[in-house]
Amino acid sequence: MKAEPQSDCLEGCRHPRENDSLLGQAAAEAHLLEAYRSGKMHHAWILSGPRGIGKATLAYRTARFIFQNPDPQEIAADMTSLHVDASSPLFHRVAARGHSDLLVIRRGYDQKRKKLRSEIRADEVRQTTRFFSRTSGEGGWRICIVDTANDMNPTAANALLKNLEEPPERALFLLISHAPHRLLPTIRSRCCSLPMPRLAEADIRHILTRELEGEAGDGTDLDLAVRLSGGRAGRAIELLKNEGADVYRDIFGLMRQMPDINPELMLKLAGKLTPVARQAQFDLFFDLLLNWLWRMVRGGLTGFPDEIAPGEADIMRRLTASGELASWSALWEKVNQSFAEARVLNLDRKQLVLDTLFSIENTARETG
Repeated sequence: MKAEPQSDCLEGCRHPRENDSLLGQAAAEAHLLEAYRSGKMHHAWILSGPRGIGKATLAYRTARFIFQNPDPQEIAADMTSLHVDASSPLFHRVAARGHSDLLVIRRGYDQKRKKLRSEIRADEVRQTTRFFSRTSGEGGWRICIVDTANDMNPTAANALLKNLEEPPERALFLLISHAPHRLLPTIRSRCCSLPMPRLAEADIRHILTRELEGEAGDGTDLDLAVRLSGGRAGRAIELLKNEGADVYRDIFGLMRQMPDINPELMLKLAGKLTPVARQAQFDLFFDLLLNWLWRMVRGGLTGFPDEIAPGEADIMRRLTASGELASWSALWEKVNQSFAEARVLNLDRKQLVLDTLFSIENTARETG
């Protein structure tokens, strides 16, 4: 029987609660360790930053460490990380969702519709009230991880706020957020903020080698995935698992032909992207295309110091040589809106791809 998809884990990869290592986030880890060791640990934290940089991994890492070291005064002065040995019974209980003092709030699976819900509902968040009203099962801390806080609908966010306002003793909330500015100001005001940076390319390569175990493709695909990831290991994994390098090459080839694109190439690409089984590649196409347009506009303003693949900067310079950046910016807005509407309204995907390519072609002609 196929396992239900999880909103807080990439398909085919280890769940963050099963991950015993954290790369590239030593400063954030040290900050939490020192806050806990001080004996004055704030009861709620927002771990923020882009998707795929290790926020959930750090949350579970913190929870395991506190469960193992319930008295901060007994932490050795030479302890420099939140590491808990992966062979320990505690690690395995957290990984198996078997620790009674850990509550995880995330988007649930809709059995009727056979898909993940689009938001965290109030009834799911209200579990925190029951959770924190009872005595700790193991006599220590009770910890709640919300992954992600941005998934909460307004009613759910207000339900969580009530618990944040009056936390019991030895209670800890770890809120994961990709966009903390979109959270309720009242939630932000009751939490300590811990921004986490994007990862270095070397760290992403190490994570890819470890997580994919030989499935990372050839060196060229891996290099492209790392550069396209924007410092997000999770993003690099998505790209490698869903032919992201090939999708990028398709975009590169199209943009190189602008404004005289081959109609047969347009039709071939639209046909390749639009089958239902190619949903991941369809989404990647628009995400990478929007990223290309954004980088092209930015490069037209500030220069083109970096490029994903050789020759990319030359194409962008040629397309923006007239200085008509407002037209390209307007195109980005149009494509972004059309893509969002297509996902919500289930519009004809092949037509959307063709309309998008025609719009790029027209903009290239008008600004050329």
